[in-house]
Amino acid sequence: MLDSSKIEEELMDYLLTNPESMDTFEGVVEWWIVRSRVRQGIDQVRAALQALESKGLIERYLSQDNTEFYKSSIKSQNDHLKRGK
Repeated sequence: MLDSSKIEEELMDYLLTNPESMDTFEGVVEWWIVRSRVRQGIDQVRAALQALESKGLIERYLSQDNTEFYKSSIKSQNDHLKRGK
């Protein structure tokens, strides 16, 4: 469970970035907190994908419109174990 001081910090970060914001309790939870955490998580997921790609565990493909697609480069569980898990 999060410490309320962490939530206070997230709320103030949001308000500093969006000083004109006003919302209901439900809106504060959904827009100010949850979406902020999703944005933070995006950076962590991108870093994890890059790390897995550099280890040869996944492959990244770019479509013609530069959309990124990812897929496993592991053929079997044994292949995964050989690569050092």
